[in-house]
Amino acid sequence: MSTKKVTINIDEEVWEKYIKKIEEKEGTTYGKLGKTISELIQTYYLNDEITMDNTELTQEIIQIKESIKKLKKENKRIDDEIFSLKISDENIIHKIKDNTIDIDKLRKEYGN
Repeated sequence: MSTKKVTINIDEEVWEKYIKKIEEKEGTTYGKLGKTISELIQTYYLNDEITMDNTELTQEIIQIKESIKKLKKENKRIDDEIFSLKISDENIIHKIKDNTIDIDKLRKEYGN
């Protein structure tokens, strides 16, 4: 395997965490940095299966979010309908009570 020397700029905090992780895992960074970076690139960036899985998962997430949005809208509509029915029920109950009072008055008035 041939190697290529590269110079890159990388987030300092990420680099420090990376170095610490290599030292914990390997005991040293000497001779390990290029190897682990190559493995990371090969495994996580050049691997078409992972890239494809991520694309499929992203599409699934989009579909789930759209479904949630539709369900929330439907839930709001149902909640509004339930509220409307409760108000209707309260109006009906109020009218029944009013009619009962009227009937009671008529019974008292006409002696039945």
